[in-house]
Amino acid sequence: VGAYKDFFIKNLNQKKIIQVYLFEPQPYYFNYLNRKFKNKSKYKIFKIALSSKKKKSNFLLNDQITTSTLESTLDKYNLLYKIKTKFLKLNYFKRILVQTDLLNTFFLNKKLKNSFLKIDTEGN
Repeated sequence: VGAYKDFFIKNLNQKKIIQVYLFEPQPYYFNYLNRKFKNKSKYKIFKIALSSKKKKSNFLLNDQITTSTLESTLDKYNLLYKIKTKFLKLNYFKRILVQTDLLNTFFLNKKLKNSFLKIDTEGN
């Protein structure tokens, strides 16, 4: 899961939100978000993927970088996967190791009043 380029965030009512949590495991977009929100303390950006286990996992980068996914969730028999690889000719070209965490344990001791959590799960 990832925050990607924050397209959704800029359309929020920013006055009421105290904290914004962004998760982006892809190095390119993680660095992009860090540069963009460098001087804005309400934005907390984490270079992790949310998953069902806390561990190091293989993350597959796709030709269309916005559809990258955790290797453990990749279903090669899924219709969408077949369309992407056979008809659209999209291929996973690089494997990187990323940290994963669980949503409920990540937020266990964090104050969430007037916070916003953005998750982009298109790749999964």
